[in-house]
This record gives sequence, structure tokens and C-alpha cells, in this order.
Amino acid sequence: MERHQTGTTNPSRVSATASLPGSRSKKSVHGIPCLGENMCPAADPSYNSLMPPKNTSRIEITKEQRDQLASEKVRTGLGASAIFLYARSIDLLSPQSKLKSHMIGNWISGHSTTAHEDGLSAILAAYTGITYEPMISKDAHPNQLLLIDDDLRHEMRSILSARSNSSRRLRLNDSAAPTDLTEYRLKQLVMGRDDTIRLSHLRYIRERMRSLTIPDGLRQPR
Repeated sequence: MERHQTGTTNPSRVSATASLPGSRSKKSVHGIPCLGENMCPAADPSYNSLMPPKNTSRIEITKEQRDQLASEKVRTGLGASAIFLYARSIDLLSPQSKLKSHMIGNWISGHSTTAHEDGLSAILAAYTGITYEPMISKDAHPNQLLLIDDDLRHEMRSILSARSNSSRRLRLNDSAAPTDLTEYRLKQLVMGRDDTIRLSHLRYIRERMRSLTIPDGLRQPR
């Protein structure tokens, strides 16, 4: 068994942060604690080269950008949370993005004056891409949101009201139905209460209800 003489200390048990003569508190450089006098890793000129590079893509939000965000929120009816989820659903925001919905709200309110350029660009692109059906490309993302104009609103009402309970029949025992195309959503379309519709929902409704009697004069499926 190892023994130590009285009054001596085992060097292996000395804390690396033990107080040294002339110092009563731990010293730090750049928030990195020193191990003792003249033993501060962060003070070494080579230390910064070992640190991860800082994100330099943060930019000032201009008044024009803030005004555009606010106007697009009104135009589309999508607030901060809704546009955040939508941008992710059409792959404008990667899963690794650090953007949060409350940050978008802070941009619009003016509580935040800066933003990461990629996040701001993605949200602006998501907003401005929400438009009317004739203006979208044929290879648009299935989750693309469309604004409902009077013609499309009339078409949806006519299709979904063509037969009794057609909203319920549309989804009945159909595994191909989009999971988020609920009966409630269909009823909202029938009553004209929705201002936007997802492209995949529109295509499904047209395809699924093609066998029903549709009044003449309606636009043909794209």
C-alpha cells in the first residue's frame, strides 16, 4: 500500500485550477479559464486558429425587406409559424437550418435588425412564390401553395358540391388521399373560407372527382 509522509501532498491529487500565489480567483481569457499564471490557452496567438470559424453571413434587415415581409404576411395570410413550416415543406429550409419561427416574427416586428442571409432569402422566396395557378411551373413542388381566385373558388365549390356528401365520399376508403386533406379542409373549400390551396390537394381533388358530374364551363385540369 502506498504511503505518504505527513505534511506532503500527492502531486496527482492537486487540482489543475488550484489557487496559485498571488491569485485569489480564476482568471480567464475570452471566457476560457486559465490553469494558472501564464497558463491561459486562449491567450496563445495560435488558439484562434483552432476555434470553429464564426458565421459571417449575418446581414442587416433593410426597411424594404421588413416592409415586404409584412405585406406578404397580409397578402398570403401566413404568419411567422405558417410561413416557416411552409418553407420547410417545399425544401427552401434544410433540416439543419437554425432558423426558428419566432425569429421571423421578430424580423417583421422590428425586434431583430439582423438575420442570417440564407434564412431571410428562403422566407422571402417562400412568400413571393405563393401565387395563382396559371403562374406556377408544371414541375412545381407538390406542396406549393396557390392563391384561390374567383374561378378556382367556383370550381372547387362546383366539384365538391356535385353530389350529396361528396366531401366525405372523396376521402372514403382512398389510400391515395393526402393525409392532411381532411374533411374539414374540404368543407372550408366548399364554403369559400380558404384563400390558399396546396397544389397536391388541387390535383387530387380534380383527379378523384373526375367521375362525378361537373358543370360545363369549368377550367380543365392542368
